[in-house]
Amino acid sequence: MNVKVFDVIIVGGGTAGCVLASRLSTREDLQILLLEAGTDRNHDEKVTTPLLSRRMFGDPNYDWCSESSPQKGMDGRVFQHIRGKMLGGRSGINSHSLVFPNKAMHEAWAEISGDDGWDWKNVKSYYRAFQTEQTRGFSEEGPHNEGPIQASFPRELDVLQKAWEDVFDNLGSKSVCDGPSGDALGGFTTTNAIDGQPGQGVRSFAGNAYLEPALNRKNLVVISGAEVERIVLEHDSHNDEGRLRAVGVIYEKAQTSFLVRAKKDVIVCAGAVGSPKILEQSGIGNKEILEPLGIQCLVNLPGVGENLQDHLNFGPSVEVRTDIETMDALIRDPKVAAAQRAEYDTKRTGPLAEGGAYSFAHWPLQLFNSESEEAALRELLQ
Repeated sequence: MNVKVFDVIIVGGGTAGCVLASRLSTREDLQILLLEAGTDRNHDEKVTTPLLSRRMFGDPNYDWCSESSPQKGMDGRVFQHIRGKMLGGRSGINSHSLVFPNKAMHEAWAEISGDDGWDWKNVKSYYRAFQTEQTRGFSEEGPHNEGPIQASFPRELDVLQKAWEDVFDNLGSKSVCDGPSGDALGGFTTTNAIDGQPGQGVRSFAGNAYLEPALNRKNLVVISGAEVERIVLEHDSHNDEGRLRAVGVIYEKAQTSFLVRAKKDVIVCAGAVGSPKILEQSGIGNKEILEPLGIQCLVNLPGVGENLQDHLNFGPSVEVRTDIETMDALIRDPKVAAAQRAEYDTKRTGPLAEGGAYSFAHWPLQLFNSESEEAALRELLQ
């Protein structure tokens, strides 16, 4: 068998994998291999047209269609876990919104984790570095920063977005539109990962913003449609402790298995669901789970595949006056939908060029809950 050898093998071409491949391949002395089980959809109109993102949810061509187990706290209901099946991963299928935490949240994370790498002073520069923030209306001030991801505000606030900011302004919380400043509190309008420059109006994500510009580098090889079966582990001859070292991977493409080896590192970044699956198939995980399934446990790590915590997401529906223009006509009236499609195809403007959500709020629950409701919530969370 002709076994190809690289310096670094990246397993998973999602958001993190594309960024890693782009950054590491700037080192001309490194040969990089990126393996992705999905396909290249950097120029697929469902991916690039901002308002079409929800059409990909649950579509097996774009989404791995993962589901949760029945949730006891939700009356046994099962929920979708959206995962992008493409180069760029979830960043190519999400709803674009860039909602940044404020300083206090980061300080709390650092305190809880005991790792000051999460505090605000250590992360704030990265929030700036990954994006180019385009100003409202493309004023003469120009964009902020020069990162690969293009981030834009809506071209103009509609009446409901404006009302959202007014509500919180009237409550004494001034809107902050500069999310990476760390001052986000109250209601605010945020950017979406969309290139909103004239003539563009397309999704900006890890696939087209980070990976695509790097594809012409001779030291980067990208293989899509390659599903990794397991990591190859061998005893490290450079230490006397009998530790195992990842030296390669076995992947399947077109019903054929291939072995590739790594001189330096194997980096697994296949997502919150995909990474533990690959680790367990490789013999890294809970011995009591793996061995009954016929998988030899090479590294007994009971935490692998456990403790995934997703966050709740729900959208309330509110009736508005008949004189308030909403997106309902775009959904219900074929003539309106056709006209908006034509506008997008010819000018790259209109609702199809905008993201799904720009209006958000960081607002303490204590301002809404009574003392009894607060006590009940704390008891539920404990």
